Amino acid sequence: MIDLEELSHFLIRARREKSTSEEKECIEKRAELTLFTYLETPWEYSSQSSGFFMTSETEIVKDQKKVIWTMSCAGGMLPSHHENEALTLKTYSFLKRALLRMHPLEPYRGPNEYTEKEFEYTNSWEGNLAHIFGRENILYEQIIIYEQNYMGGLII
Repeated sequence: MIDLEELSHFLIRARREKSTSEEKECIEKRAELTLFTYLETPWEYSSQSSGFFMTSETEIVKDQKKVIWTMSCAGGMLPSHHENEALTLKTYSFLKRALLRMHPLEPYRGPNEYTEKEFEYTNSWEGNLAHIFGRENILYEQIIIYEQNYMGGLII
Protein backbone atom coordinates (compact mmCIF):
# COMPACT_ATOMS: atom_id res chain seq x y z
CA MET A 1 0.00 0.00 0.00
CA ILE A 2 1.27 3.48 -0.87
CA ASP A 3 1.78 5.84 2.06
CA LEU A 4 0.08 9.07 0.86
CA GLU A 5 1.82 11.20 3.49
CA GLU A 6 5.23 9.93 2.38
CA LEU A 7 4.25 10.52 -1.26
CA SER A 8 3.13 14.05 -0.37
CA HIS A 9 6.45 14.92 1.28
CA PHE A 10 8.39 13.45 -1.65
CA LEU A 11 6.36 15.53 -4.15
CA ILE A 12 7.15 18.70 -2.23
CA ARG A 13 10.89 17.95 -2.19
CA ALA A 14 10.87 17.10 -5.91
CA ARG A 15 8.91 20.20 -6.90
CA ARG A 16 11.13 22.46 -4.81
CA GLU A 17 14.18 20.94 -6.47
CA LYS A 18 12.54 21.52 -9.86
CA SER A 19 11.87 25.14 -8.96
CA THR A 20 15.43 25.82 -7.81
CA SER A 21 16.91 24.09 -10.87
CA GLU A 22 15.08 26.46 -13.21
CA GLU A 23 16.42 29.91 -13.96
CA LYS A 24 15.25 32.67 -11.64
CA GLU A 25 13.17 34.37 -14.31
CA CYS A 26 10.68 32.65 -16.57
CA ILE A 27 12.13 32.32 -20.07
CA GLU A 28 9.95 32.27 -23.14
CA LYS A 29 9.96 28.67 -24.34
CA ARG A 30 6.94 28.66 -26.62
CA ALA A 31 6.21 25.10 -27.74
CA GLU A 32 9.50 23.56 -26.58
CA LEU A 33 9.33 20.47 -24.43
CA THR A 34 10.88 20.83 -20.98
CA LEU A 35 11.86 17.69 -19.07
CA PHE A 36 12.88 17.41 -15.41
CA THR A 37 13.77 14.37 -13.29
CA TYR A 38 14.43 14.09 -9.55
CA LEU A 39 15.65 10.85 -7.98
CA GLU A 40 15.47 9.95 -4.31
CA THR A 41 15.73 6.15 -4.23
CA PRO A 42 13.40 4.31 -4.40
CA TRP A 43 11.28 7.27 -5.61
CA GLU A 44 11.61 9.01 -8.96
CA TYR A 45 9.77 12.17 -10.03
CA SER A 46 9.56 13.36 -13.62
CA SER A 47 7.86 16.35 -15.19
CA GLN A 48 7.24 17.09 -18.84
CA SER A 49 5.85 20.45 -19.91
CA SER A 50 5.44 22.60 -22.98
CA GLY A 51 3.89 25.83 -24.14
CA PHE A 52 3.99 29.49 -23.23
CA PHE A 53 0.66 31.35 -23.27
CA MET A 54 -1.13 27.99 -23.00
CA THR A 55 0.73 25.15 -21.29
CA SER A 56 0.48 21.48 -20.51
CA GLU A 57 2.37 19.50 -17.87
CA THR A 58 2.43 15.87 -16.79
CA GLU A 59 4.05 14.75 -13.56
CA ILE A 60 4.86 11.11 -12.82
CA VAL A 61 6.11 9.44 -9.65
CA LYS A 62 7.69 6.00 -9.75
CA ASP A 63 8.47 3.68 -6.87
CA GLN A 64 11.20 1.20 -7.76
CA LYS A 65 10.72 2.09 -11.45
CA LYS A 66 6.97 1.34 -11.37
CA VAL A 67 4.60 4.26 -12.04
CA ILE A 68 2.47 4.79 -8.93
CA TRP A 69 1.10 8.33 -9.32
CA THR A 70 0.51 10.89 -12.02
CA MET A 71 -1.03 14.32 -12.44
CA SER A 72 -1.68 16.36 -15.57
CA CYS A 73 -2.58 20.00 -15.91
CA ALA A 74 -3.44 22.21 -18.83
CA GLY A 75 -4.39 25.83 -19.20
CA GLY A 76 -2.74 29.20 -19.13
CA MET A 77 -3.31 32.81 -19.96
CA LEU A 78 -6.77 33.68 -21.22
CA PRO A 79 -6.85 34.41 -24.97
CA SER A 80 -7.26 38.14 -24.43
CA HIS A 81 -3.72 38.17 -22.97
CA HIS A 82 -1.93 36.01 -25.57
CA GLU A 83 -0.17 39.00 -27.06
CA ASN A 84 1.00 40.39 -23.72
CA GLU A 85 4.36 38.68 -23.12
CA ALA A 86 5.35 41.02 -20.29
CA LEU A 87 2.20 40.26 -18.27
CA THR A 88 2.58 36.55 -19.03
CA LEU A 89 6.15 36.53 -17.70
CA LYS A 90 5.08 38.39 -14.55
CA THR A 91 2.17 35.97 -14.10
CA TYR A 92 4.34 32.87 -14.40
CA SER A 93 6.89 34.34 -12.01
CA PHE A 94 4.08 34.93 -9.50
CA LEU A 95 2.67 31.43 -10.13
CA LYS A 96 6.05 29.89 -9.37
CA ARG A 97 6.12 31.66 -5.99
CA ALA A 98 2.53 30.60 -5.25
CA LEU A 99 3.27 26.96 -6.08
CA LEU A 100 6.14 26.90 -3.58
CA ARG A 101 3.58 27.61 -0.86
CA MET A 102 1.73 24.30 -1.27
CA HIS A 103 0.39 22.67 1.90
CA PRO A 104 2.57 19.75 3.09
CA LEU A 105 -0.33 17.29 3.06
CA GLU A 106 -2.15 18.79 0.07
CA PRO A 107 0.52 19.29 -2.62
CA TYR A 108 -1.90 19.39 -5.53
CA ARG A 109 -0.62 22.71 -6.85
CA GLY A 110 -0.42 25.82 -4.66
CA PRO A 111 -2.31 26.87 -1.53
CA ASN A 112 -6.03 27.69 -1.48
CA GLU A 113 -5.19 31.38 -1.76
CA TYR A 114 -2.10 33.52 -2.11
CA THR A 115 -1.89 37.27 -2.76
CA GLU A 116 1.08 39.39 -3.71
CA LYS A 117 0.57 43.03 -4.70
CA GLU A 118 -1.89 43.12 -7.64
CA PHE A 119 -1.82 39.31 -8.16
CA GLU A 120 -4.14 36.80 -6.48
CA TYR A 121 -3.84 33.02 -6.81
CA THR A 122 -6.77 30.72 -5.99
CA ASN A 123 -6.82 26.94 -6.02
CA SER A 124 -9.77 24.64 -5.36
CA TRP A 125 -9.91 20.86 -5.58
CA GLU A 126 -11.85 17.74 -4.76
CA GLY A 127 -10.26 14.55 -3.48
CA ASN A 128 -6.77 13.75 -2.27
CA LEU A 129 -3.51 12.39 -3.70
CA ALA A 130 -5.23 9.08 -4.48
CA HIS A 131 -7.73 10.83 -6.79
CA ILE A 132 -7.63 14.58 -7.35
CA PHE A 133 -9.36 17.09 -9.60
CA GLY A 134 -8.82 20.83 -9.31
CA ARG A 135 -8.66 24.27 -10.85
CA GLU A 136 -6.38 27.21 -10.25
CA ASN A 137 -6.86 30.82 -11.28
CA ILE A 138 -4.77 33.95 -11.20
CA LEU A 139 -6.33 37.36 -11.00
CA TYR A 140 -4.46 40.52 -11.89
CA GLU A 141 -6.01 43.73 -10.59
CA GLN A 142 -9.09 41.63 -9.67
CA ILE A 143 -9.59 40.28 -13.22
CA ILE A 144 -9.04 36.60 -14.09
CA ILE A 145 -6.15 36.36 -16.54
CA TYR A 146 -5.03 32.73 -16.05
CA GLU A 147 -6.93 29.44 -15.63
CA GLN A 148 -5.69 25.89 -15.37
CA ASN A 149 -7.32 22.54 -14.62
CA TYR A 150 -5.55 19.52 -13.19
CA MET A 151 -6.33 15.93 -12.38
CA GLY A 152 -4.46 12.90 -11.22
CA GLY A 153 -4.06 10.16 -8.70
CA LEU A 154 -2.66 6.77 -7.94
CA ILE A 155 -1.91 4.31 -10.71
CA ILE A 156 -3.05 0.87 -9.59
